[in-house]
Amino acid sequence: MMMIRREEKKEITKHISKIGGFNEKTKGYHAVENLLILGEWSFHWYEKSFCIQNAGWLQHIGLEVEVRSDAVRVSDGAIEEYYINVIISTIL
Repeated sequence: MMMIRREEKKEITKHISKIGGFNEKTKGYHAVENLLILGEWSFHWYEKSFCIQNAGWLQHIGLEVEVRSDAVRVSDGAIEEYYINVIISTIL
């Protein structure tokens, strides 16, 4: 098991953003980046409906996230799995 680094998280952010059709100037890009780096979207920071809707979309594209009562969370293990299964497999 590799240790997922900030650089890989930024690469994944760019990849997910490209799929979603948004760029570095959009709220969506920064929300994905925050989720990957901080590990969660707290319902105190983002609207609950935004988080839940986008959590479903992230799961649809292969990133396993957990919807809890107070936040949407993602583990480094789930990020690493997405990186290996989606990012690296497209390179090979």
